[in-house]
Amino acid sequence: MLRIPDSVRTARLRGELPGRQHLDGWLALMSHPDLVPWMWPGHLGGARTREQVLERIALDRANREAHGFSPWAVVLPETGETIGRVGCSPAVLDGEDVVDLGWMLHPHHWRRGYTAEIAREAVRVAFDELGIPELVAYTLTGNHASQGVMRRLGMEFDRETEHAGLPHVVYRLRSTGPTRRT
Repeated sequence: MLRIPDSVRTARLRGELPGRQHLDGWLALMSHPDLVPWMWPGHLGGARTREQVLERIALDRANREAHGFSPWAVVLPETGETIGRVGCSPAVLDGEDVVDLGWMLHPHHWRRGYTAEIAREAVRVAFDELGIPELVAYTLTGNHASQGVMRRLGMEFDRETEHAGLPHVVYRLRSTGPTRRT
């Protein structure tokens, strides 16, 4: 089975297979009050706990083994600081099995182009190395910043839907090259 690389580099960032070394960075990220309303509002439970972040790391590693892909921990190479989580995950959306391209970046690093930079690398790996034919991304209808990233990546609006009991928009990006997955 083809698998994402353990690590990748972009001009300013490094993506790494997540592990315990990323726990504190992900905990700061997944409990930040500016991010939580977009990721886990209301009935979705709010800020993540240390135990939930450890579960996320374990699930991402298990997805990589089972499916060949999972998000990377995003690290600033010059400091080693873990600032995000970006990449592909298996998901079910409206009853359809999809490959979800998702991202979370610590709010202190928003508006620097980091999200699109590392997400482009995730798209490249998904299409060129793994042969995944299509990626989807979805977010709350009011999350215009994430929708902007989707458009910068060349994704096209697909539809509005309800996901997790909340209104979402769905964007898609299809590979133009040969695919290896069935």
